[in-house]
Amino acid sequence: MPFEGFTFDDSVGRTEQARARVPEGYYLVEAEKVDPTSADYDKTPGIFVTYRIVQGPRSAPGVGVGGKLRDYNTIKKDAQFGLGMTLGALGMDALAKGLAGRAIPNYQTFQALCGQLEARMKGKRAVALIADQPGNNGRPFSGIESLFKADQWDDLSGAMVVAANGPVPTGSMGAAARPSAPAASTDEDNIFADLDNR
Repeated sequence: MPFEGFTFDDSVGRTEQARARVPEGYYLVEAEKVDPTSADYDKTPGIFVTYRIVQGPRSAPGVGVGGKLRDYNTIKKDAQFGLGMTLGALGMDALAKGLAGRAIPNYQTFQALCGQLEARMKGKRAVALIADQPGNNGRPFSGIESLFKADQWDDLSGAMVVAANGPVPTGSMGAAARPSAPAASTDEDNIFADLDNR
């Protein structure tokens, strides 16, 4: 087949690290990045949170360490509970409750909000239930099913993933040391301070 000319499209600019592929289970993760969907996103707009795997399940603590996963939270009306649950798992319940009723009138404000969220979420830990999700190309990928507070790590790190029945604890042999909780933000009530000044 002879060579045909081509033009580079936007996909060449997607330089982010590939998503981690790990066995299903509970993983200790740390929030690293918060990104809004693009202004011209053709699906439901939302917020992407990137997590880094800090520790694997108790049975294989080194599995996936350093790998990144991106979790999507919709901002569609009456469906924003995913973002609330994410903030809650990261210990930011007050911030989640403080967002109710706040207007985001334009994309610049949305970007600024994501920047503010990233500044407060970065470095905070949670426990992620990572499970296989169906991919568009027929190959499954690892995705975050749900998040739990980091103080549940000792219990969940040894839990088995059981479909429809939830986790089944497997005992405390070889339990990992409890991670220290990151310091709580003292200015969560003022998340919109920078936005209100614009």
